[in-house]
Amino acid sequence: MSVSEALRHRFVFVYPYEPGAHEARVHGFEHLRSRGFEVEALVVPVLPGSPVMQPSMYERDGLRVTVVPDEASLAAFLVEMADTSIFVDFLFGLEAATHRGRDVLPAIVSAGGAYCVVSGGALPPASDQASLSQLRRRLALIANPVRLRDFVGRKVGALFGTTAASPPPVRVFSGHSEALEGYLERTGLTRAVVTSVNSFDYDAYLAYMLTRGGEPPAAEPIAVFLDEDASGHPDFALLGDSSGNMEAGEYAASLRRLFDAVEQRTGLRVIVAAHPRADYAMRSGFFGDREVVNGSTVDLVARSSMVIAHASTAVSFAALADKPLLVVKTAAMLSSSYTLTVDRVAGGLSIAPICSDEPGVLDGLDWDYKAWSRAGYATYLERYVRSHDAPADKTTWEIVAETLQDGRYVAPSAR
Repeated sequence: MSVSEALRHRFVFVYPYEPGAHEARVHGFEHLRSRGFEVEALVVPVLPGSPVMQPSMYERDGLRVTVVPDEASLAAFLVEMADTSIFVDFLFGLEAATHRGRDVLPAIVSAGGAYCVVSGGALPPASDQASLSQLRRRLALIANPVRLRDFVGRKVGALFGTTAASPPPVRVFSGHSEALEGYLERTGLTRAVVTSVNSFDYDAYLAYMLTRGGEPPAAEPIAVFLDEDASGHPDFALLGDSSGNMEAGEYAASLRRLFDAVEQRTGLRVIVAAHPRADYAMRSGFFGDREVVNGSTVDLVARSSMVIAHASTAVSFAALADKPLLVVKTAAMLSSSYTLTVDRVAGGLSIAPICSDEPGVLDGLDWDYKAWSRAGYATYLERYVRSHDAPADKTTWEIVAETLQDGRYVAPSAR
């Protein structure tokens, strides 16, 4: 049934964690408000490592946040909000629902809500050589009761039909990644449900270049490290998976040795572009005596002569700005789930990653960084950053707002 545009005056962003300033910036809250929409957040802690939470409602930085940890509190929220809201699924996106969260989207639609999926940055898929790493992760899963329960619940539900099938979204906003292909195959939907968008990183790069009138800055003698907070990222606990979490002391020492080598061999000064959810104020000296900058990743990459990364989606900025890129693992990553993710990103860019801790690797590296190949950048940009059929001058949220404000709320039928 079509839903009148006048009824849908609110975007409700559905998260598995409490949102902060990063979500407000990347998820376009201000633009949506400028288009006349109200914006709220709904927190549904359904991931394997989600903390125990109590029902609550509060306002932070002008955003109303409602926490609904159980079916009763979700039902109460939906009675009040569902038929006047467009829900944005940041619980699962293009991934399959967790066993614990299998009923959330059906409940939203049953209550009269309309939801959409916005995928603003997918990673390349795992390679065929990833089987050993996948086996290692399965063994780690068996040792984790929370993750094991979720895994078994999904499989049993799929086998016996006890897991509620998610109703189709009114729209999927995505680039052309393999993740989208897998989603369409799993859900039985066609491309008719998809509106092409660029990635969130493209949005940030577009906004940055607009402030400069389209002219990039001159390269400076700096190398920028795209930090991922690999020894303390909160998502490790949220996903119930500690296998990717590096031990802080060992990881920091590996990075300092790497940065020393980069500075000695290239003459560039290493600057750390801090992960937006990382706090290094209490970790003095973590990167040595080096500058740690928050909230300026695009500018740092644009002004850099070289970029260093593990598996951050912010490698998009290096590809967009055509910067030489060094993809690095540490020794500890080789025996963790991190190594697979690094390989995925490096493979998508057609770059061979190095392990900076292996004897002789840094000595044998060709340090003529200006000559490093960027041949894989165009393909990476097309698949994961810049959709050829999305407007180059519009952000994700401009496209979302224009599409949904036009009143296209009829959910497509599955094949």
